[in-house]
Amino acid sequence: MNFPSWRRDFCLFTRAKNKAAFLTGDLPPLPAIDLNHNQWHTCNQIVMSWFLHSVSPEMKTRIMYLESATTMWTELHNRFDQGNGPLIFELRETLIRIHQGADSDPTHHISIGIAKKLHNHYVLPSSSASSSSIHYNSCTNVDQ
Repeated sequence: MNFPSWRRDFCLFTRAKNKAAFLTGDLPPLPAIDLNHNQWHTCNQIVMSWFLHSVSPEMKTRIMYLESATTMWTELHNRFDQGNGPLIFELRETLIRIHQGADSDPTHHISIGIAKKLHNHYVLPSSSASSSSIHYNSCTNVDQ
């Protein structure tokens, strides 16, 4: 599985459906007394279903019984987002060579494209991450 590409695709889809907060943990479960409690659980289950329909059968059995979309997202990141050292090195070297060269407009667009590719290989913990859990904010960084 090409995790950075899959992650980007899944983030674009969940953002288009206004459900990315269920991945990142930015929308935690609501208390049972909250009037929107049932709606939160319904939306969470929809996102969980999207996960189960977009992963391999082996991975599906690993995440099927997790309790939330955020937990599934974290599990997938922990398992597949190991980075790609050689590719990261190559992209960084290319950016350095471009920046040492001319600042022409075409070069600027190329460097932006390379920077976006490089960004896709990093997982950034959100500022709201507690010490007991990691929230991945990569969906908030997907291109508009």
